[in-house]
Amino acid sequence: MAKNIKKFRKDLEQIISESKTIYILGHDEPDFDAIGSAIGIAKICQLLNKEPYIVIKEDNARLQPKVKAVKDENYARFNFINVEQFLDDLASLIPKEKLTDFIEADDTKRKEMLQRLRMKNSTIIITDTNNLDLISLKDYIGVFQNIVVIDHHERIEGQNYRPTISFIDNEYSSASEIVATMLHVYQEKYCDSVALALAAGILLDTDGFKKKDTENTHRVYSIIKKNGVTSEKINALLAKDFETEKLVSNIVFYNDNCRTFRDLLKGTNVSIVLNRENPELVLKPEIIAMMADRRQDFADTDITVAFGYTNQDDKKVIKASIRTNGYIDGSKIARAYCGTNTNRMGGGAIQSAAMIIKSDDILGEEQAFIDYLRDKDSEDFKPKKKIKK
Repeated sequence: MAKNIKKFRKDLEQIISESKTIYILGHDEPDFDAIGSAIGIAKICQLLNKEPYIVIKEDNARLQPKVKAVKDENYARFNFINVEQFLDDLASLIPKEKLTDFIEADDTKRKEMLQRLRMKNSTIIITDTNNLDLISLKDYIGVFQNIVVIDHHERIEGQNYRPTISFIDNEYSSASEIVATMLHVYQEKYCDSVALALAAGILLDTDGFKKKDTENTHRVYSIIKKNGVTSEKINALLAKDFETEKLVSNIVFYNDNCRTFRDLLKGTNVSIVLNRENPELVLKPEIIAMMADRRQDFADTDITVAFGYTNQDDKKVIKASIRTNGYIDGSKIARAYCGTNTNRMGGGAIQSAAMIIKSDDILGEEQAFIDYLRDKDSEDFKPKKKIKK
């Protein structure tokens, strides 16, 4: 474990040092771990005398408020750009003789022209996911000379890209822990806003050290705290919003919004959560994820799936967030049911998979999911043993 990360760090140092331009990004709809690890990597780049760009797809209005607060705290220290700004950078490489054709082309042709470009001495560093379906620049991955992946989720097979180097190890609690482990080798103090970003990433994915924390997790966190993280700052960042908590509780626990199916899959208990009182209500993705988390906190459930409408690229779509007890692979359920490679697995006893379901009927999707599970007869969907909670 330590030996592998040491070699990866040295390889990463060489790539960063030899790169002219560096772009860093986590998965879409970034959480604390995605943005915290991206900021930590950006700090490593600065220590190596490079100024990278952190790419975030969502505008400030669509970011989770607390994630936006982490970004704002670090805005003056790092270069944050959106996808449009990256595409402008890429378009600047269009040869002069083809510039007129590019300007006059339709969107499809422009995209094709951009995809054929190659950015010399360029590197993209992807953090907190190894699934291209979850990153905003997936259509332009081929323009980079180097592709680096840093992730604590299980490796997704069959991806249509080959990283130059990668560090994918689910023994770590979070991508932030991986990045902080490398950052601390330099033994240089960094500012409290970077420390807070890394701390938030670790605390999110360990659920406050309740799951999947190791000796290394605590060692790394103790060093982070020495760089300016106080209990007051952490508490303020992680403090729950009353209106959000009330909304989630009302959807999960009131008005018969939650249905539990016992023995649905040979001893597997499945809970379905959605807003039956107002199924047309559009929710933020994190609300739907919180609905699944809230129900799965109880020991009587092996699988929880929460359905809700959300906006994606200005379109109203159905999002489902799946949580399991850790002995059932939620990502396999997501891929099989939705036909996607989506894999957003949390650390510790709870595995999760979040995906967009292309459907116009949320109640119909609920029944479709139930029917799917009833038809399933696979070892992948059977709990091996119960977790005591």
